[in-house]
Amino acid sequence: MSARAIAALVLTVLSCAVLSAQLPGGWAHWEWFAPVQVAGAASTDFVGVVIPPALGGKAQRDWADLRVIDDTGAEQPFVIRAHTGGATVAWRNARLLDPGWVPGQYSQATFDLAGDPGVHNRVRIDVRPGQRDFLTWVEIAVSADARTWQIARDRAPIYRLSRAGLGTVCDATYPDSIQRYVRVRVLDGAQRYDIIGGAVARQVARAAELVPASVTFSRVSGASDRTVWLMDQVTPGLAIGEVRLETTTATFDRPLLIEASDDGQTWARAGEGAVSRRADGGATQPALAVRVEPAAGWPAASAARWRVTIYNGNDEPLANARFAAFELPRRVVFRAAPGHTYRVLAGNARATTPAYDLARSVDASIFDAARPASIGEVTRNASYADPAPWTERHPAVLWTAVALAALALGALAVRTLRASG
Repeated sequence: MSARAIAALVLTVLSCAVLSAQLPGGWAHWEWFAPVQVAGAASTDFVGVVIPPALGGKAQRDWADLRVIDDTGAEQPFVIRAHTGGATVAWRNARLLDPGWVPGQYSQATFDLAGDPGVHNRVRIDVRPGQRDFLTWVEIAVSADARTWQIARDRAPIYRLSRAGLGTVCDATYPDSIQRYVRVRVLDGAQRYDIIGGAVARQVARAAELVPASVTFSRVSGASDRTVWLMDQVTPGLAIGEVRLETTTATFDRPLLIEASDDGQTWARAGEGAVSRRADGGATQPALAVRVEPAAGWPAASAARWRVTIYNGNDEPLANARFAAFELPRRVVFRAAPGHTYRVLAGNARATTPAYDLARSVDASIFDAARPASIGEVTRNASYADPAPWTERHPAVLWTAVALAALALGALAVRTLRASG
């Protein structure tokens, strides 16, 4: 092969590479894209592709700039889905009986579910608002006649930590029961807890789809009453759905707070709960995982940085504590037709959230049953054009022009003053 033929071949290959790294006309303001790999599409069908942090982290925080296009450049409507799990809670009022205090032992209240208690497994107590901040434990018992009691959960944490920024949690779960009466004892006899009401509920849990996140946490310094762990890696767009604790401490029961941040300075509450374990097994299973609660209308909470805080009170920090994070996969679901290829786009700071009819016209169960597809390598758009105005893209030139204009005006003013003098 002659040198000219080789040069032509190299030029052709390079041209194809450049073209493959470009987006069709009309999409120049999107900086990043990744191909969607749909296998064996015989007919138009819904497919779902998990968006990795490598692409999701290049999008806006709420993915307002995410788009799906086909090989002709046509925009494809899509929805974002995540199997977040969670729980359905049906609260019901219960009559409060005999609230009281036994000094040095406990405060107590009994709830009466009347003639049709149904199945219940969660109880909430309302403590008088004037009560100061507290961190303590409750015992939950059930009974058919309010005389013979069976312990349903021997220790569950409740707290009001407003000054620490943790808020108030005064409810706890216990194994399913159909008994008419539920008794709650606050196991701090040093002070009276004024229980002024409450409610009982049945909670039905749904498991979330979680995968291990490739991140680690390191313990950092904190206040004397808490221990703080900070995620070592900065991973934009990471959607954590749950953190799980490992420790060699045999018995504990402590509040836990999960927070998220993009800049490492401003932190937002992302989840809270309690972690507990009893050396003797106790009446309930150990709770060593805490979920992250996504914001309303958004399938998952995402951020570049995460931290976990355990409130120890006056106890020693947990021994050899480690945290593992589990990611909540978020899928883009759209209709894929045979003979077409698709790409997911991100990276346009000026784009706004798209509005499609798709989410309102198709049942959610169809989206959840979409065929899985995979996503290819994230590539920078070779024809990318920054959507920001010219003045924002070249601030140095703008300010230099302003400075020169000011100097020119100043010189003109001096000349005018001299001439008039």
